[in-house]
Amino acid sequence: MFYVEAFDTAAYWLHHNHPKTLMCNIPSILPVTDVYVEHLKSDMEILKRSFKQSDIDDDERYSLAYEMTDAAGCCLSYNSMDAKTINATLICESIARKFFPRESYPEYQGTDDAQYAEKFENRLRKEVLDPLQKAGSCGRPKKQGKLCEVETYLEEVKADKSKIEPGALLPPQIMAFEGHPNVGEVAELQWKTMVEEMKKQGKMKNCLAVCDNGIKFVRGKATEVLLALGLLVSELTQEPWNGKVVSWHSTLQTIQGHDLKSKSEFVTMTDFEKAFNSILELAVNDNLLPEQMVKKVFVFNKQQFSHERKFEAKGYGDAVPHIVIWFMSDHCFDSEPEKIGMPWTQRGMTMLSGFSENLLKLLLENEGEIGPEHVMKAAISEEKYQKLAVVD
Repeated sequence: MFYVEAFDTAAYWLHHNHPKTLMCNIPSILPVTDVYVEHLKSDMEILKRSFKQSDIDDDERYSLAYEMTDAAGCCLSYNSMDAKTINATLICESIARKFFPRESYPEYQGTDDAQYAEKFENRLRKEVLDPLQKAGSCGRPKKQGKLCEVETYLEEVKADKSKIEPGALLPPQIMAFEGHPNVGEVAELQWKTMVEEMKKQGKMKNCLAVCDNGIKFVRGKATEVLLALGLLVSELTQEPWNGKVVSWHSTLQTIQGHDLKSKSEFVTMTDFEKAFNSILELAVNDNLLPEQMVKKVFVFNKQQFSHERKFEAKGYGDAVPHIVIWFMSDHCFDSEPEKIGMPWTQRGMTMLSGFSENLLKLLLENEGEIGPEHVMKAAISEEKYQKLAVVD
């Protein structure tokens, strides 16, 4: 489904500030309710089927519950929203009217339209939304053994049913299968193909990664992301930075290992004071020219620091690396993740927070050049938004 609060906030804002634009885009917005109705009807069929079968066991019932969408939960989220917002969008009323078409209920033919809408909104909630929400949150156990889309893709490549596509998977998706007993080797090939393609495009050829997962030796979703990005940057950057990363030792390390699993074991805690000292030490010892200094330092961490004065003192005042700091934690990957913070930029530093695949794609495509306008453009660049128009 879609982000309900964001949709309604936008619709309400347009209603008050750009009503003509809202009106002109209604034909493009209306299909949203059709999608809701379609999903709700399908979910109700699944629910009825699961409880009609007396011989069905709990595992099968849970399996059927997993087939249901989150349409009911999205609809019920409107109950906690501002009444003015609901009235401006009329989404709930539109869904109720389509789910219970007036012509199918002769007993309501003479009923006032407002009363009809109210009755069927209540009926939708009691007969459809509440039962579906209860069934969908009945404590389903975590599914085991079902292939996710990423693993399915890797399986197909392994079986020669598909060819490796360089951009098919994001770095963390590949990293999640490092060392996998079944598709680990394919994940390695996918990684190499992705790196080779990005090198051809000249991506991140003058960057350095500083990684920190906050808790020594603890792996989680956030750790997979920072591991993947740290390794990726180290393999894309040019000499003398190639193959190096700043890890918990807070010194530039040449990554050891022959595969993703062995290479990923370097990440723990980081001391940023020592980290930037180590960058300067390499530059001074190798007599690097200012243009050879890394242009960006990607920091996947949660600490703050200052480094400009030290670079100036060593003669690199005009070549201070731009720092891209990305704050993330495993909470970003919960079933109800934190919202993505708007990028914050000042001279020499960009700060990101939260996690989304779109944000990751944006960082890789723009090599860390991310501002509010980039996030906005990325958010509305999908094909589904191209039919919308600005009128007033």
